[in-house]
Amino acid sequence: MIKLSRRQFMTTTAACVSASVASRFARSAGPEQVFDFTKPLDGWQTITGNWAVENVPGASRNERALVQRATDNEYNVILAPGGPYRDVGVSVRFKPISGREAGAFGIATHVVPEGELAATATALIQQLAAGPTRSYAATRTLLKAWSSGGVAAADLMMLDVAMELYDGADAQRGFASTAAAFDKDIEPPTLVFEGK
Repeated sequence: MIKLSRRQFMTTTAACVSASVASRFARSAGPEQVFDFTKPLDGWQTITGNWAVENVPGASRNERALVQRATDNEYNVILAPGGPYRDVGVSVRFKPISGREAGAFGIATHVVPEGELAATATALIQQLAAGPTRSYAATRTLLKAWSSGGVAAADLMMLDVAMELYDGADAQRGFASTAAAFDKDIEPPTLVFEGK
């Protein structure tokens, strides 16, 4: 089995880049340019990766698509001819993978036999419900800010979101418990969260 980090998996997976790229040149308001993947990749420049035009059922351009097959690069890059471009439309599809593969790549956090699925899911639900639910909510808030405005948007909210957690009863008990354990040179006990 190939070992890949999440970044490597997402950037080097056998992705079918069904790139129906309809774009305009940034220098001029020229006509639309659509890349025809029924022809060879004349003028394309491979920087890294193993790129080819292949038959891909369901691809938007005559069932032909630009496909990348390398799995040993951190990033795979191919440059389209011409450009620079703006108003670019690109469609990306990934081949489905099994749960076992998703676990090996670090995408899935739990991989269990089908017969153990319900029990494992129930245990995970109970663990999450007993955990730091306010921290989960804060993390979700920051992820939403990041997804719409990037790191800068999340950074702007970080202090306001975090301060509410530090002022809460759960955090204060956690700090006191950890400090007491540190003074005794022992592991801190498991904290029971009350959602406060």
